[in-house]
Amino acid sequence: MKEDVFIYPTDTVWGIGGNIHVDGMATKVNKIKGYDEVKPLSILFCNLDMLSDYFQLELFDKDWLEGLFEKQATLGLPVDSLKMNIPSEAYGGSTFVCVRVLSTPLISELIEKAGGPVFTTSFNEKGEDPILESSAAIKLKNKVCPNAQIIGEGIENLSGHSSTIIVYKGNNQFEVLRPGKKIEEIEKHIALLTT
Repeated sequence: MKEDVFIYPTDTVWGIGGNIHVDGMATKVNKIKGYDEVKPLSILFCNLDMLSDYFQLELFDKDWLEGLFEKQATLGLPVDSLKMNIPSEAYGGSTFVCVRVLSTPLISELIEKAGGPVFTTSFNEKGEDPILESSAAIKLKNKVCPNAQIIGEGIENLSGHSSTIIVYKGNNQFEVLRPGKKIEEIEKHIALLTT
């Protein structure tokens, strides 16, 4: 298990995170972003098999989940669907944990270097826009977390939009907490569950 903080590009914006099983990692990430309090963070996985190690996913078809995560979605899963303990910092007293699955070689490398799934959030200072360019990520890293490891330097093809956050409420019902660039595609994808 690595205690390092990592800076990396996702499909949407540059992210920051670290291994969810390292004590105080969520606090460390939040402080780097300029927050004194711990805000709930999403958890990033590199594939559905790893996600299913942590959550009961029997309610969802594997192909459906893959299709959802390909649409820049963050999925809130009920805390009571956890199969393994994760730090409560991930959900901050709410009834759900937000997860992302990005099945790319870069994210697989990140998860391998971190030693497991990572807390993830956009890499930017509080109140500033998310970062889209590698050079800006390196500049901010050097300013606020010079000891962090950067992965994916030079990658620039990010969407520039935050992911859509949807929370599973049971009975094939979802609540949209934050619409993103692909909200219409996601809503159509959700409708597939009820047809």
